[in-house]
Amino acid sequence: MSLPGWWWDWIESLKLQARDRLGAQRADKLLALLTSWSGVEDELGRPPTIAEYESQTHLHHARVVDYLSLFAETFPNYASPSELNHELARAAEGGIPTLFIDH
Repeated sequence: MSLPGWWWDWIESLKLQARDRLGAQRADKLLALLTSWSGVEDELGRPPTIAEYESQTHLHHARVVDYLSLFAETFPNYASPSELNHELARAAEGGIPTLFIDH
């Protein structure tokens, strides 16, 4: 999935919201995961496995587990970053999506 223009506006909005609710360090981890996951998915043409994500990003397994745990804690209604990214893309057809962090 390519990152369209609305994505960056949404990321900026999410960054402010996430920093207020999660703190700067955790918010930065979450945003890094969402953007890099989307990039890996775009390269593969499908949602990556955890092993593929680790390989593409050169991140250690423990760090990926940490990022995915933070994602699950923050967005408990989504099984993966891919699921959230796809929903955002569908929602963006009507404008910039609004999504609130569950904290």
